[in-house]
Amino acid sequence: MQVDRRRGADGYMPMRLTSSFRTSARRTPAAPAIISDGAEITYQALLARVNRIANLARDKWSLERGDIVALIAPNRAEYIELVFALSDVGVVVATINPRLSPADVETIYRDCQPRLALVDPSLPDIADVSSASGVKTITIDEAFEQDVRAAKDDFAPPPFPEEDSFCLCYTSGTTGEPKGVLLSHRSRALTVQAMEIEYGCFGLNSRFLALAPLCHGAGFAFAAAALSFGGACVLFNNNDPSAIAARLGAGDISGVFMVPTHFSRMVQQSPAELQKLRSAHRVR
Repeated sequence: MQVDRRRGADGYMPMRLTSSFRTSARRTPAAPAIISDGAEITYQALLARVNRIANLARDKWSLERGDIVALIAPNRAEYIELVFALSDVGVVVATINPRLSPADVETIYRDCQPRLALVDPSLPDIADVSSASGVKTITIDEAFEQDVRAAKDDFAPPPFPEEDSFCLCYTSGTTGEPKGVLLSHRSRALTVQAMEIEYGCFGLNSRFLALAPLCHGAGFAFAAAALSFGGACVLFNNNDPSAIAARLGAGDISGVFMVPTHFSRMVQQSPAELQKLRSAHRVR
């Protein structure tokens, strides 16, 4: 009899956010998972990349369960790949806002003591402060891509408790220095399940516009929810209200998470743009 190593002695399988994504990949491997800048990544391709990065993290970066890794980047497909892959290794991902100043990032580094920093190439000042802080730094560039391509594309996530930390988010620090908030694997898994029940906009044919920053707890949760139920996550990295209205006006988006500021700026658009948006989505 084959034994499922992910289950405990009592047969219970610990909850993980990536478990539902892996189920989606097995169910609809050819379906689009991430749509970014007009390019589509299928579930099969996304799973292969997540597995490759997990092997890279474990075998080349020597990361282990409980290690903290800082991820600093704008919305891009690699962001989701890295969070999924690192969490499957048991690594705690510190999702740091890429708009913070180098001084703010340095303050966060002193607090969480990351073993590694993964930084977008558009943030050279952050990469510099990472290195100056003694944190091993990897830029998410072509050299990173070469390492990903060289890694194996099969990975079996090791067993660990669902109470382990999935990510480390930092508050805005409006009343002092930013404070780290640990979120568990169980918490994140239950969050996306509750979102599907509450909002009903996630499923096999859904296309969710990931407009909010992925470094934000809600922004990442909404993006991950789409992938947890076999839908497509449409990454968007433009806060211009006209661009947002135009993308929503295309009529293929089934859900989007926005804050009041987004709505306030959008209602100031021209009557023609607003009417197009209402017609496409039956906005009242």
